[in-house]
Amino acid sequence: MRKAFPILLAFLLTGLCLTSGCKQRDTEALSPAPAEPPSPAVSDVHNASDPPKEEPEDRDQPVMEAGPIDGPLGETELAFFNEVYFNNEAVPLRNQFLSSTYEIAADIDLFELFYNGVGEDVSETEREAVIREGCGGDSPDTDLTKCSAGEMDAALRRSMELTLEETHKTGLDRFVYLPAYGAYYHFHGDTNCRPQVDIAAGERAGEQVRLYYEDTFFADGWKRVTLRLGEDDGYKFVSNLPCDIADVPAR
Repeated sequence: MRKAFPILLAFLLTGLCLTSGCKQRDTEALSPAPAEPPSPAVSDVHNASDPPKEEPEDRDQPVMEAGPIDGPLGETELAFFNEVYFNNEAVPLRNQFLSSTYEIAADIDLFELFYNGVGEDVSETEREAVIREGCGGDSPDTDLTKCSAGEMDAALRRSMELTLEETHKTGLDRFVYLPAYGAYYHFHGDTNCRPQVDIAAGERAGEQVRLYYEDTFFADGWKRVTLRLGEDDGYKFVSNLPCDIADVPAR
């Protein structure tokens, strides 16, 4: 009996340890996992060291800063004039500044520039008043475009830094003017809209840029449009004149 007692005691202790171990593991299995630290709020993710959010690009500004270096324009600058300054649906009137030739900005043909209007609605009362004044243009069965003096001023200031009064009013008498509305009107069933201009080459001369293009709209050869940097650092029209293909600088 004395020899059997140690063996029996060892057996009982081993069973007790195994039972306790199982209970401990069961307890660990049933215990919830420690909670993860909460994610930072969205407003806490960005801090003062993060770079500032970029503002939308000002599509009127030149792609390269003005400098004293004269000479041919590079591909980046030509792309700016072909894709941003001209042929930009956000500024649909810009191409129309090539719809006539002029040696100085004040001589631009306002009739050709504003031929398609500036997107203003026309009331039936205005239409009837224009007809009474002599229609102005085509049959009154065609579209009637309206250009208020204020909208014309805004367009001229933006692209020439001139007001309507500061121009020589070339072609303005071809519109019908209604003083009661302060606006110019024209009936027409066609368009002189220039949807595309391809600037083939250009050169810088001080604060002026001369751009060369073949006028495929009027099919009357090559022309050179000259721009200058205005007070807002955007390019403004100076002139638009015919030129010879020999004058076009090589790219």
